[in-house]
Amino acid sequence: MKYKTSVVLCTYNGEKYIEEQLKSIFQQSIKPEEIIVVDDRSSDLTVKIAKKNLEESHIPYQVIINNDTLGVVLNFQKGIELSNSEIIFLCDQDDLWEKQKIELILSKFSENPKAMMVFSNAYLVNEDREKFSYLLWDLYKFKAGLFNEQKYYDILLKKCVVTGATMAIRRELFDQAKPFPINGWIHDSWLAIVAPLYGDIIAIDQPLIEYRQHSTNVLGAKKLSINMQYHRFKKNIKNISTFRDNDYDKFAYFYLKNSARIIETGNEARILECIGFWDEMKKLNNAGFFNGNRILFNCYKNGTYTRYLGGLKKMVLDELSLIFKHRRLYKL
Repeated sequence: MKYKTSVVLCTYNGEKYIEEQLKSIFQQSIKPEEIIVVDDRSSDLTVKIAKKNLEESHIPYQVIINNDTLGVVLNFQKGIELSNSEIIFLCDQDDLWEKQKIELILSKFSENPKAMMVFSNAYLVNEDREKFSYLLWDLYKFKAGLFNEQKYYDILLKKCVVTGATMAIRRELFDQAKPFPINGWIHDSWLAIVAPLYGDIIAIDQPLIEYRQHSTNVLGAKKLSINMQYHRFKKNIKNISTFRDNDYDKFAYFYLKNSARIIETGNEARILECIGFWDEMKKLNNAGFFNGNRILFNCYKNGTYTRYLGGLKKMVLDELSLIFKHRRLYKL
């Protein structure tokens, strides 16, 4: 089956890598029907470089410069909205695509008419394209075989393993998922959490992009050194109350916006259990030491802590947050 395809590439001050990324798209074994570049008011040469390369590509294109800075989530929403294609590939400005990315992903959509989203594994590379010793999914401890229509929410309610730079979606999914929320959801995790309500998610256990890690990534993925883990620990423990509030709000919003479809697809009990768990975790923000430990113990005992947050390692962070709060030791 032949699909019309678009690549939506969002840019912001990406002059250093944009040409490499575009050339990797031009060299695809199956070319896209159009490339849509939406620039979020770059102050460098990103737009000039993009236009020069697109003009030489012989692929139809649009370059749109926002009147106001939208941020990554609304920038992707705008770009996808501008596309009329059935299959839309999301694209970051600083990665590189393997030559068969479009071809392999389109084959998965053809094999599975119910597929709303297809995503892949990725090589992790540094600024000079030197590959790391591990792949993107190694960080998530994810394997494609873990996904099937009964288990999507087993994974997605705990952690989003779908990276937008590796993703393609049916236009139908976007039409159901828009408008993108701006209350903590990132565009790729929002599309992923909505997708199982309308069809399947297909995971390709093959790296189809070089996912570049550098100092100016909006989002990134790499293993942390002991020192970096310590600094993240300090940041997380100081902001843990905000994280709990945000996670409750995110999943409550997801249910609110999609309740009819959640009920229709038989996912209501699971989603409400997740929201109930985060409601309990919010109570830790104002709980005394002993009551807080009671909440943690009950969530761990009934399995919700493991299902929606993590195991004992995560619980250590919550336990320490109670200790530090009541002993006033936040200045680590």
